[in-house]
Amino acid sequence: MSKLWAIIAEKGKWATLLGMFLAFPTNIQFLSLLFSGYVFTVEELYPYIFANIMAMFWFILPSSIKLSSDKFTFEVKD
Repeated sequence: MSKLWAIIAEKGKWATLLGMFLAFPTNIQFLSLLFSGYVFTVEELYPYIFANIMAMFWFILPSSIKLSSDKFTFEVKD
């Protein structure tokens, strides 16, 4: 059980790796097609958009978010 808690404590690193793993193959394919002159239709772009949204969600999920000004401070940490 202690190993599980150690893995959960490092969830930010795992989520970052998962996000990069989700986005990397689709982005490489997209860029290779784009630079070869391929013209995408809107329907063909949907899987790339979805994969990047999911990757960004997993990449941003464990991050620390902090918004502050003179009157208030908003902070979210994992």
